[in-house]
Parts: sequence; structure tokens; C-alpha cells
Amino acid sequence: MSDPRRKLANLWGANSRYNEFGNVISKLVVSGVRCHSQTTIDFRNPITAFSGFNGTGKSTLLQLCAAAYDCPANFTINSFMRKGPLDQTVFSKTAKVHFEFQDQLGPKPLTLSYNPDTSRWQGYPRRPAREVFFGGVAVFLPRSEQRDFVFMNASRLTLGDAQALPEELKQHIARILSSAYQEIHSNQVSHKSRTETLLSANRNGNRYSEAHMGCGEGRIQCLIQRLEAMPPRSLILLEEPEISLHPSAEYELGKYILDLVERKRHQVLLTTHSSMLLRSLPDASLVFLARNGEAITALPGIGARQAASLLTEGHDKALTVLVEDESAKSVLTELIRRHNPDFLATIHIAIARERRESGRIDESGKDAIRRTMKTLSEAGLKLAAVLDGGETVDAQRYIFCLPGREPPESELFKNPSARRMIEETYRLKIEDLEAEVAGADCHEIFKAIGRRTSCEKEFLIQEAARAYARDIPAAEVNRLIEMLKEASQRR
Repeated sequence: MSDPRRKLANLWGANSRYNEFGNVISKLVVSGVRCHSQTTIDFRNPITAFSGFNGTGKSTLLQLCAAAYDCPANFTINSFMRKGPLDQTVFSKTAKVHFEFQDQLGPKPLTLSYNPDTSRWQGYPRRPAREVFFGGVAVFLPRSEQRDFVFMNASRLTLGDAQALPEELKQHIARILSSAYQEIHSNQVSHKSRTETLLSANRNGNRYSEAHMGCGEGRIQCLIQRLEAMPPRSLILLEEPEISLHPSAEYELGKYILDLVERKRHQVLLTTHSSMLLRSLPDASLVFLARNGEAITALPGIGARQAASLLTEGHDKALTVLVEDESAKSVLTELIRRHNPDFLATIHIAIARERRESGRIDESGKDAIRRTMKTLSEAGLKLAAVLDGGETVDAQRYIFCLPGREPPESELFKNPSARRMIEETYRLKIEDLEAEVAGADCHEIFKAIGRRTSCEKEFLIQEAARAYARDIPAAEVNRLIEMLKEASQRR
């Protein structure tokens, strides 16, 4: 069976995008709306999942996209956000929302702009037509919490027509919830002059309505019914669709969304905090919204495990990177910190320690790394290795190397910036140090500096690594970072 993730990526190509999906949103630029001073999103897949900490504007992006089209629901920006005495800074005076739609001839632009004189948004008449479904958190609320006439008058309801949901729809619901349903019906119920549609299910010989369903069960039944009713090539907007679902159901919901998009060629945008839902989707779908000071930065294509790590502020790491010793750990840490600190927060750099028995070294750092990678990979951990400079790279097994040709201590001691830091900070002459460690093992270099400065060797290596990192070309470090990202995103 072909992987739907790969198929959707191919269908989203520039040459086939319009023919397959219609006039989708291919780019969004938000200026001066809520927390988005200047946020750009390039949509790289028919499914886009926005993740990030609370308050990074995920819901805002969905709401703005709902207003992008002329649709029967007639969404506008004011449908979701309005200024008031406590909300004077919702829009800046120059707020704009710029869209690029996919057209037969290429990108077609549209800008909605805020007019502070009239407190109105301009540009709506030029919107293209498209069906839009907005599934916010209120798409399903338990009847007992709504306390509507259906719940309050349960014993006095009059039953009208009942229609069985199609078998395929029932199977979608059953697969997500891991529950076998004999029947699911859509029922017309009324009381006095009021009429409503109420779902009911038959499972394990018990028949019950949505008034007695748990929040997750009722929400999924309602949501799937609504989604299956949407015409092809619609825009589907989902606000945290995993609410109240168990982890397996979150993953199955993601698989259902993939299937839905493949069948009906929708464009789906969603917000989520669920690592299980993210893992079911293509990496190209994922956009992590990070707060950088007062600005919001969109990090596209971030892997599900990286997103989970960022959301837990580093407690759940996307990747374990094995190195040979403390010096290699310090060098790799400072290289990544200088060029991509966000990525550094998502990985765990660990030392594959040498095994010793009665003072005898049983295996070298490189051998320990290979053995550890094999053992931990079999346990299901995401692993990569970064060996000392000059070792053989094995990209297929995610084994990479540090810059340079020598062990980290030697590379640090030869580096001009590190040497200058040692001389200026500790008032030492490099020539004297070179004479002292001439012919010694590289591990003795920073021990010697430590004896002269009364500093711990590890501290000195960290200081030297920070200086060294400034001299390594960005392209070289970024190449290593991209290979580590690929290792963290593999399935």
C-alpha cells in the first residue's frame, strides 16, 4: 500500500496543485494582528498543523484563513476578533493580512487591510469563492453542559425521522475510537416548537444518544459527520481536534485526516498540542510557532519529536546524539548553540562512555558508540552519533563527524580564537603551554591549563569551545545540523 503522505506531497507540487486541490492558500503573511507583528507561513503540504506554546497565535492563523474566501458561512475577521475597551491593541493601525492563492496561471494575491478610521477591514469583495468549515473547540459541547432543550426535556422529546450513517462513515469513527458500533443514527427530535438533530449509537447491545456520550466520543462522531458532508476541495479548519481523545485515537485521527484529504482533495489547517497527532502527519505539514522576544517565528517542517520536545521545554527530546567524550559534547553543544539554539533545545547529547574493567579499557569511544547505537535503536530510541573529526561518516546509519581532522582537545588548542581567549583571560603564554604538553596525549592539554589556572578541565574546555565555535563556517555547522534534523525526523 502506498504511503498517503508521500502521495499528498507529490500532488501538492506546483505543477499539479491547482488541478488537484483548487484555489488553495499557498502563502500567508500576517502583519499587526494580535501577537503576529510579522509572521509568514508558506504552506508546503495540503495539511498544515500549527503547534507551539499557548499564546503564540495558532488560533489567530486559523481565524484569519477562515476569512480568506467568499463562502456560505460568510466568515470575516470580525467574526472572530473585535476591538473593545479592554482590547484596543488587537489590530495595529497598519494591520494587514496578505494571502497568495494557487491559480491556474500561478500565485494570485489578496490583501485584507485594516482601516483605523472606520474600524473596518477592506478587500473582501476580491476574495475567491470556496467552501469553508471552521471546527472550533465548540463544534461539540456535551449536551449536559449546554443544558439545552434536548437535555432538559429528555423524557418529553418527540422522535422524528432517523437515518443510519453510511457504513464507511461508521467505520471511520470506529477506527479512530477503537470501538465497534453496530449502528449510528442521525435522529430528528423535537419538543414543542423546537427541533434538533441528535446522534445515537448502538454498541455492544446498548443504544444511547450523544447526550450520554463522553466528550471525546461525541465530538468525533459529530466532527466526522460534518467533515464527510463537506464538498471536495473545501478549506477545513480544525481547532485542537484531539480534545478528549486517548493517544491511540489522536494518532488514528491524523491517519483519518490524511485519508480524507487524499479522497476529497481538501486543504486542512489545524492547531494541536498532540505529539501523537503530529507523528501521524507528514513532516512537511508541521509548523512550530516559537516566540522570539515579542515576535513570533514560524519553524516549518519541524519533526513531531522535535515539536514534542519544544512543547515540553526540552523534557521530551526529539533525538539522542552520542559523542565520544566530554570534550566532544562541549564542542558540539557550542556549535549548535551558536547557529540553531532552538534545535539544541530539542536534542540530548550523551556520552557513550568507555567500559572499564579492573582499569582496562574494553572498547574505545567509537566502538562504544556503535554498540550503544545498536542497543538503543533496538529499544526504539531516535539516535545519531557525532564522532571526532576525521572519522568515517556513515550517513545511512546517522553517524557523522565534528569539524576538523583531530580530536576536539587538539582542535580547540590549535584554534586562534580559543588560544587568544586562554592568553587574555588567564594570562598564559601559549608557547609555554605548547612546550609543556609537547608529545603528550591530547587529553592532557586542558589538564595542564587547569593546573596553571586552578580551573577544572571541563570548565576550560567549555570556554574554549565557545570561542572556537565563532570561527567555524556557518555552512559547515548548518550542514551537520540538517543531518541531525533528518535523523530526528525519520520514522
